[in-house]
Amino acid sequence: MHLINYRLWAAVSFLMFLPACYATTRVYFLTSLPDTGTISIAAQAAWLHLAFEVASEALLMPLYFVLGAVATGIAALRHRISAALRLTVLVYGVLVAVGWFCAHSWVVAMAVPEPMQTITAQFLRLEALGQGVQAIGDLALVVVVVLGRHRIVTCLAMAKTTVVIALDTVLVGTNGLALGVMGVAYTNLIASVLFSLLGLWFLWRWRLLAVAPHKPRQNVRQAGQQLWRLEWRRIAVRAGFEAFVRNAAFAVMILRLVNQAQSADVYWLANTFVWSWLLLPVLSLGTVIRQDAGRCAGQLGVRWRAYLSLTVVITTVWLLTIPFWHAFVSGVMGYEDAQAVVDVLLVLLVFYTVFAFNSALDSYFYGIGRTDLLLQQTLVVSLGYYGSAFAAYHLGLFQPDLHGIAVMFGMGIVLDGALTLWQFRRCGYDQQLQPDGGLAIVEPPKERPPPQAAQSVPILPQ
Repeated sequence: MHLINYRLWAAVSFLMFLPACYATTRVYFLTSLPDTGTISIAAQAAWLHLAFEVASEALLMPLYFVLGAVATGIAALRHRISAALRLTVLVYGVLVAVGWFCAHSWVVAMAVPEPMQTITAQFLRLEALGQGVQAIGDLALVVVVVLGRHRIVTCLAMAKTTVVIALDTVLVGTNGLALGVMGVAYTNLIASVLFSLLGLWFLWRWRLLAVAPHKPRQNVRQAGQQLWRLEWRRIAVRAGFEAFVRNAAFAVMILRLVNQAQSADVYWLANTFVWSWLLLPVLSLGTVIRQDAGRCAGQLGVRWRAYLSLTVVITTVWLLTIPFWHAFVSGVMGYEDAQAVVDVLLVLLVFYTVFAFNSALDSYFYGIGRTDLLLQQTLVVSLGYYGSAFAAYHLGLFQPDLHGIAVMFGMGIVLDGALTLWQFRRCGYDQQLQPDGGLAIVEPPKERPPPQAAQSVPILPQ
């Protein structure tokens, strides 16, 4: 386990820890407001985040593979970063425009209670703009992680957290302007602008931004540039389609049912607790795995077993913290009906334990560019499992309550994890990553040719 890049893991964890702090502080501000509908309105941002997550997984996640292949070549790296930045601005600009003009129609379609529809649409418009700007900072963060600049990761995290907490105190809290949920949207937008500007400043300082598109003079170089673009496009299309199918199924079968069950606030709080706190070390470890696999062509050696061992430690710590959950939800998050949230958390705990190990496998697939495998498992789960559940629901075969919805979602996680493990073994990666399987621990190569098609991996052979 000593071979893992703990500095990078700590930096990425810190990057996620600080947002978890301000997310929890934000929940406390919202629950302290006299308007009890603010939590339900804020919960509707989950719909929007699903849409932007599709773009993130299509454009940004594959960059761990695409940029990792040329991490030590300044000219090639600059060209790829600049091309990625231009495409990111274009794609997210379109998403922001769609979100802005279609917000009200979307709110109506997703069964948001009528009294909250107008304010929810206004909130989502500002959230869409903030998410679009945030994408630029997220791209810069991918570059920082690929380069292993853990101190810069920490710097970005501290800067954004300081801004968010300060703005939330002024705009959201009862001791400030008390703008409520709209204050949250303004905070997110301002913080995203500052975060993205800081990220771009680092890229400019490192001379990783090209002012104009690069035009190689030699045909060989031009062919190489076209090759990586085609590879990125193949990976991005698969990753984006996979995320779209997965998120569409989640939106229709989970979030919409939660709205109809009038339990959006409880589910949102439980989800905030899970993704902000329980999964924090899991997701940050996944980032390290993507970076490691991308830079070392998937040849992790004994580090792979160390990653799995750390996942066991993380899930064990979850069990030890259960007695403190009620106090955390009621005291720190400020929610009165804390037991309802804890009950949902206990239902989801087993399923998210499976998710933790599945995250390690998925991160490895991302790192080596095998998004085709992720797409295959998502099609089975989203169309097969959730499709059957959707049909059964509309036929009136079941009317699930909040706990029933949580179990249905959890079983989808289990099925997804089983398929991921089966694919991992079917492709032979479990044998290739055994300590005695012939893989030496390798350092990131100094020079690597442009990546070949993802179908050519098995790596050995993000």
